[in-house]
Amino acid sequence: PNLNYGGAEKVTINFFNYLDEKKFEKKLLIQAKSGPLFTKIFDKQNVVFFNSKRFIFFFYLFLKYLKTSKYDYVYSTLSHVSVFLLILKISGVLKSKLIIRESNFIKNIIYSSKIKFLLIIYYKLLYKKIDIVIASSKTMKRDIFNITKIQKKKIIVIYNPIESIFFNKISNKKILSKKINFLSIGRLDIQKDYENLLTSLNKIKKFNWTLKIIGTGPKRKNIVELIKKLNLKSKIKLISKSKNIKEEIKKCDIYLNSSLWEGMPNAVLESLIMKKKVFFLN
Repeated sequence: PNLNYGGAEKVTINFFNYLDEKKFEKKLLIQAKSGPLFTKIFDKQNVVFFNSKRFIFFFYLFLKYLKTSKYDYVYSTLSHVSVFLLILKISGVLKSKLIIRESNFIKNIIYSSKIKFLLIIYYKLLYKKIDIVIASSKTMKRDIFNITKIQKKKIIVIYNPIESIFFNKISNKKILSKKINFLSIGRLDIQKDYENLLTSLNKIKKFNWTLKIIGTGPKRKNIVELIKKLNLKSKIKLISKSKNIKEEIKKCDIYLNSSLWEGMPNAVLESLIMKKKVFFLN
């Protein structure tokens, strides 16, 4: 429902951009217009902006929109939106077939959510009513089936699409300087575990390094305070967004992923395609 630089949002826009227009008429429904991913949308004429900052108002506007618009399929990839859509489908308000894409492992979605109880009901009792579920890997497909017991034929695997610009030839030069430039991209939340990353990097004394983190989220204040506490302000740059992720990856020496769990991390895939070294924290 938004245009912030999240993995799920980016995948959805790529799906929308490359959906075969000869076979499908398509609309992309967005809760708010602001966000760095707006420039990534090819066909802006087929985008509906609700211009609502709060989900509760988006909920109301979306219901009004449904009364005047009919679709064969409705797609969602964010858990709170998916719960909302499935309730509408079960209640008979939404007549379309419902396609849900899972961007993460279900047990971790429940663990990190503020609506755990509602999600347990959703996955254990209601989930079987979904028409099609998209998993981004075969491992995730098994996870979805094991937890929800939805029919296996309803689950399909579609790997995350990567923009063609990341496949342009990039020289994989060796790191010769004494300073190593790290990069990490992700939402500043529990999942990404940036506090552990900063604490670990602070122990490195053998060489000079810098880290750029690109992202926003509820943990930003904690991360800023930790940077000050560890006296790392000269080494770490924290920015909310970037208009050119390819250039950010190109300039780094090593991409870092500190996540406690991941589905199919886009930034890691993009970094690997650009022949960058990728380190995971264990």
